[in-house]
Amino acid sequence: MGNRILRPKTFLVPLILILALGCKDEFPSEQDFSNFLFPDSSVSYGLHVQKLFDARCIRCHNGSHPQTDLDLISPSYNKLMNYQPRLVLTRDPDNSILIQRLAGVITPRMPLNATPITENQLNGMRQWVLEGAVNN
Repeated sequence: MGNRILRPKTFLVPLILILALGCKDEFPSEQDFSNFLFPDSSVSYGLHVQKLFDARCIRCHNGSHPQTDLDLISPSYNKLMNYQPRLVLTRDPDNSILIQRLAGVITPRMPLNATPITENQLNGMRQWVLEGAVNN
């Protein structure tokens, strides 16, 4: 018997299976994300706001639900800021629909049918809007 040559494709299928089964396409649970804290100032869109969207909002706002045509999958800054009606009024959190929905001032409260965001997260979102709602 001669030497057998192992071809790369011999390893390809098991490698794909290992990678697929090892991947975790789940977002942090609501309970896990309740520990995520916003700073009191200098709130970053990328470090804070988008992470909140990723954990709490894209379950519904991911482009695949026709009834929720706001897509918050990263990068979402331009989608959020150009959405009509305007959801974020720069430097005016009290009149921003986004903040009103998160706070439950107008219904339905977001995230829909889920535990509300924490007070710290709501204050952080308010602070981000107050600081100019910049894409930082």
